[in-house]
Amino acid sequence: MKSQAIIGNFLDAKADALAVAVFKDEKASEGVLKSLDELTGGIISSVIKTEEFKG
Repeated sequence: MKSQAIIGNFLDAKADALAVAVFKDEKASEGVLKSLDELTGGIISSVIKTEEFKG
């Protein structure tokens, strides 16, 4: 598996998976998390709310 860090717009990443750091008490109401939440139909805010993620 190859990994690479990028700086900039995540939409420009040519990748099969994306990892994003989420800090305690961070909400999906602005920035990258808001964009990802919109693109995933609210999955990001749901995971933050329940504090649980299952693959």
